[in-house]
Amino acid sequence: MKRSLLIRRSAVIFFLVTSGLILKGQQVVFSENFSGFTTGTHTTPSTSDISGSLDSRTGIPGWTGSKVYSAGGEIKMGTSSLTGWIETPSVNLAQGDLILKFDISCWPGDASTVQVYLNSTPMGNVISPADNFQRMTIAVPGGSVSGKFKFEGLTKRFFLDNISQIIV
Repeated sequence: MKRSLLIRRSAVIFFLVTSGLILKGQQVVFSENFSGFTTGTHTTPSTSDISGSLDSRTGIPGWTGSKVYSAGGEIKMGTSSLTGWIETPSVNLAQGDLILKFDISCWPGDASTVQVYLNSTPMGNVISPADNFQRMTIAVPGGSVSGKFKFEGLTKRFFLDNISQIIV
């Protein structure tokens, strides 16, 4: 079951990258929609920290994190008392002008704050997610050949979904 899911995810990612999927003049070069995180729901996420088994649920191996919970096709970082984070595998940044897009929300009623990093350097301002998912776009600074994006809760818990790196 896990092997066939991994093969299907890999095929989809391969198709998207090799076919040059163009969205409004933009080309997706890295993408993760967390569809392998099937337990729990947005309102009742899993209570098991799956930080140690992220690669079995993602399309591309190399993800790391702490206090990561499955929420039915999205992920929740952190608990009511501990913050969480997730970091992408190393991605190619030498392909032109890039942006990072992702969907983010807080746990309902929490005053969450989140920082996005590229190779340990903060990107943009601290994010204060709303209760409902919002689509965020951050310009990726030039000068790096490769890097890892880290989404880190500074306060409280938050949800993350649909990460993509796009050439503009």
